[in-house]
Amino acid sequence: MIKDFRDLEVYQLANKLTIKVYKFIETLPSKEKYCLIDQLMRASSSVGANIAEGFGRYHTKEYIKFLYIA
Repeated sequence: MIKDFRDLEVYQLANKLTIKVYKFIETLPSKEKYCLIDQLMRASSSVGANIAEGFGRYHTKEYIKFLYIA
């Protein structure tokens, strides 16, 4: 039974993706810090954040909207 957004497989996969992206970022040159790296960090972490926020919404349509954004 799913009691929390952390129980969702898609949320767990999003967290794994974020970890992989952060590990990839470590291999990039530091000159990319303010362009590519920042964008990759924000984009990868927003996936799980949108899933979590949508899970907390009351209406199914709102939840689907956040999943679509994620």
